[in-house]
Amino acid sequence: MALASVPLLAPGSLSAQSFVGRIVDENTGGGVPTAAVHLLDASDQRRASTLADATGRYRLEIPEAGEYKLLVDRFGYMETLSPLFAVTADRDYPMELSVRPEPIRLEGLSVRVRNEKVEQWLRSAIGGSPWANPGFRMIQGQRLQDAIERSDDGIDVMRWLYLPAFNQVGRFCVRGYSASSGCLNIYLDGRYLPSEQLELIDFEELVNVIVLPPDLHLLTARHVFDPFVASPFAGWEYGDWIR
Repeated sequence: MALASVPLLAPGSLSAQSFVGRIVDENTGGGVPTAAVHLLDASDQRRASTLADATGRYRLEIPEAGEYKLLVDRFGYMETLSPLFAVTADRDYPMELSVRPEPIRLEGLSVRVRNEKVEQWLRSAIGGSPWANPGFRMIQGQRLQDAIERSDDGIDVMRWLYLPAFNQVGRFCVRGYSASSGCLNIYLDGRYLPSEQLELIDFEELVNVIVLPPDLHLLTARHVFDPFVASPFAGWEYGDWIR
């Protein structure tokens, strides 16, 4: 992992500070588009997130003085975590991070093959490429398994995937990586899932979590990529296998 130098300073007040830089491929040196960049505090709590642009460049605002590190998450690359830095001065902090490609295999088949099928399925549902949505993220493999193993419930899983999730007056709300995004519509294997039923899912069954604002798709190994209509509807009851 390569990164630009950031000075270690004593705590102080902040106003309009940001980490700025570029996410690059360790092998090619090219920018990594739509990489998710998360700001974590010293206790690993997510404080802010942003997505890199088409050239891998990003800007991530720092909410207040303190110690922070950056986590870069992009499908097809190893999760990359920077060292912990103390920030205070009223300025931008340059930070370039290089990420290493991560070939992942699932059930004897390459993830690339599976993802082509997932993308084709999403294209048929939304009438275009999911990559045109700046909030699009696809999480699976070891990254997803680690989140499941660390968690006690579905809300914890979402938080370990750095998706803000909380109980909102009797219903669960999961937001995308953008702070401005509202509660995402949740789908399980292509069928609408009322948010209050999120905790009934056996998360050990999950093999893919897809963030595609305004929707969140949870796919299990049982998913057969049948066509679906991407709009919420009430009254759906699902089988005992996920209870």
